[in-house]
Amino acid sequence: MKHLVVFILLCSCSSTLFAQQKTTPNYNYLKSVKMDIVVDDLLQTKSRIDTFFRQISVSPSSYTMTNMTFRVEIHTDSLKHLLILEQVRKYGFVSKEVSTSHYRPYELQSAIDELTILKKEKELYEDFLARLDSSEQTKRFEFWDKFITLSKTISEKENELKRLETVHKFYYIQILFEKEKVIGQSYSDSWINMPGFEFSYLKTEQPNKNVTPDYMIGYSLKYMMNYKKTYALLSLYKSPVAETKVSVNELYMVGFGQDFYSKRLGRGQRKFFNLYTSFNTGVYIASSELTKNVSWFVNPFIGLEIFKTKNIILDNKLGYFLPYKDNRYQRGALYSLSFNFVF
Repeated sequence: MKHLVVFILLCSCSSTLFAQQKTTPNYNYLKSVKMDIVVDDLLQTKSRIDTFFRQISVSPSSYTMTNMTFRVEIHTDSLKHLLILEQVRKYGFVSKEVSTSHYRPYELQSAIDELTILKKEKELYEDFLARLDSSEQTKRFEFWDKFITLSKTISEKENELKRLETVHKFYYIQILFEKEKVIGQSYSDSWINMPGFEFSYLKTEQPNKNVTPDYMIGYSLKYMMNYKKTYALLSLYKSPVAETKVSVNELYMVGFGQDFYSKRLGRGQRKFFNLYTSFNTGVYIASSELTKNVSWFVNPFIGLEIFKTKNIILDNKLGYFLPYKDNRYQRGALYSLSFNFVF
């Protein structure tokens, strides 16, 4: 009966250990920190952080770099973890930071739990050996052998636990440095609030005295909507000479457009003189004192950015106005100069 009780208790201890191992979360660090930082210059930032890591004797576990991002992962101790976080915050704007503290790493907690169970087993064997009388020498030798084996196992586990307690004093840091987005340099569709103005000159190719004027001056509100240079237009074109005889002396336009950079000419990476192609399309109302009609248009362009930063863009383009209605007498060369700014 005693043997059965001991067997049940030992099985219970083993099953408890197994259950704890199954339910313990798989945490690998005492603390993990993930940060996203927006910087002006990726290469300069990488040079600065490499210099800093050498100064504090830290070797990153991984580097990943693209045209727009730079990711670094570090495993370090608590002191250097604080130094690194303090330093990298100086490099740019922290757009995201997630810090997670873990009670114990899985491997360390598992070793603690296993050692606790083994010590309980040892106590049970020790108590059972004390209860055996002299007539049960065979059982005594059998359980003594198991007791000795268990003692050695506990000693090994204690040494392993000391090693794990040293190893798992690590902190994990993952930092994503992201280059500040500049108009046209990103393939992202993310929204941007960038209003602006556009001045245009429309020279009619074949003006007709009874239909269209020789030229028209245009004024537009141009709203750039994302980093890929998709924009909306609200325009008014007027003939500078009030000619009541012509059937069109005002154009009201509503449309949208898109600019495209060349893969072979820098993809719009420069601050000055980026060449691009473009188009816009929409509907217009052509009117005068005598008439009014509605139609649609498509305008192809080739453009040159004069100056561009992450906050402003000044560019000009030359294209061709192609209306659907009265195309023969309204089409013509179209020049535009625009200025947009981040608001």
